[in-house]
Amino acid sequence: ADIQSHLVSRDLACLDELDLDLSVDRIRECVSDRGIDRQQDLLAELFSLCKHLLAVVELLIIDEGLADFAALCEHPLVYNGDICTVDDINRIEQSFPNLKGIMIGRGLLARPTLALEYRNGEEMTPSARIATIKKMHSALLAHYERIIPGEAQCLNKIRTFWEYMEPELGKKAHKKIMKAGNMKNYLAAIQNI
Repeated sequence: ADIQSHLVSRDLACLDELDLDLSVDRIRECVSDRGIDRQQDLLAELFSLCKHLLAVVELLIIDEGLADFAALCEHPLVYNGDICTVDDINRIEQSFPNLKGIMIGRGLLARPTLALEYRNGEEMTPSARIATIKKMHSALLAHYERIIPGEAQCLNKIRTFWEYMEPELGKKAHKKIMKAGNMKNYLAAIQNI
């Protein structure tokens, strides 16, 4: 808690320097008025908020640096990193119109529908995303069943399809999929998504 309290104080000072509409003194006053149990909860919430805001500021600084570099660079540039939504792709395209392309890695593993959503120009509803992901999974599973001998080997291979998708599925559903010990339990977990 002491380390977290120190980090919150440091991050609050950073937020104060950003001239955001937050009064550091008022936040500290609210935290101290609550008592020790509640203070720990508030510190945790503030710590999370500060980390998020600092990540946004860091992203802005990176974007400014890339813009400066892109203006001087004579080679084709491809943007890569932390692309998880259609809005991320659109923001990057607007910020850097001269990019040769955008490379998506873990964002596409976590949200396999991202390229389709981008191509269609809108994000899918969560239920439509899950339905599409299930169709992709079924096609991949059918392929693996044809080329991989043995149920256990096939299960170990197909389970990696879901590795990055906990935010999309929810912790409980994701855990059931990842912990399934046989194909019957695995398919039941997929059915219940």
